[in-house]
Amino acid sequence: MRRALITTVGLAGLAATAVPVLASPAPVDQGRAAEMLVTTKLPGGDTLQLEFKAAQLSSGSELVIDTERCDADGSCVTDIYAGDLPADALTISASDPHATLLTTLDGRALAISWKPAADGGYSVGDGTLEGDGPDTFASEFAGTSADSTVTYDGLGCQGTGGVGDGVVLDTASVSGNEVARPLSTLHLPDGTAFRC
Repeated sequence: MRRALITTVGLAGLAATAVPVLASPAPVDQGRAAEMLVTTKLPGGDTLQLEFKAAQLSSGSELVIDTERCDADGSCVTDIYAGDLPADALTISASDPHATLLTTLDGRALAISWKPAADGGYSVGDGTLEGDGPDTFASEFAGTSADSTVTYDGLGCQGTGGVGDGVVLDTASVSGNEVARPLSTLHLPDGTAFRC
């Protein structure tokens, strides 16, 4: 598997050119999205970075979590987790950097809120691509920075995230192969404390 940063490549174009089998139907969906990056120390000493991307897509709300686990020697492993959200779990303003996510992750309460940045905000964006050929999962986000608060299992922190527009490409409906792991397989240790 490979993972790369998507910069100016549009995912719809990527689906049409990199995966010819996707001519119809193209498994690309877009909508409003909010993102936030956190880290946590794992019991064995590794550092886990999680980038939460919550999106209201035309097919429904979805949560994508890009993870990177690094050991003390700097060796890192990346994984993507994704899954549908309940209809009422995510609210995102159509134009302002306001959003709220209320759901559960690994059986514990997860709450993230975004509000306009005190400094007026600035442009933010990123993207990831994982897979090969017809087995691909990718997400892209571009928006405005927002002051963000995350609480997981009663512990929380405040930092900076963003609210804007997002695109998700998942070829599983065409290829039959899942690249992103189900959210239910992301097992975080008890007492996980996120750092923003």
